[in-house]
Amino acid sequence: MFFRLMGRIVSEFHKRSILGLYIFDALAVPMNRIDEARSIMNQIAKELEIGTKVGIFETIQNIAA
Repeated sequence: MFFRLMGRIVSEFHKRSILGLYIFDALAVPMNRIDEARSIMNQIAKELEIGTKVGIFETIQNIAA
């Protein structure tokens, strides 16, 4: 199910010209697209009946600081 979820998300990102970088079990997106990406990811999870919500993790800038 995970691969189906991520495949749908990446496909939708592509349609909307959102650059997403796959990192293990997450997708990194530009800071100015976070809200849109989170909305897409939560909607697709809901459509696939996966009980999860997308969170926001530390940004690379914060981790490197």
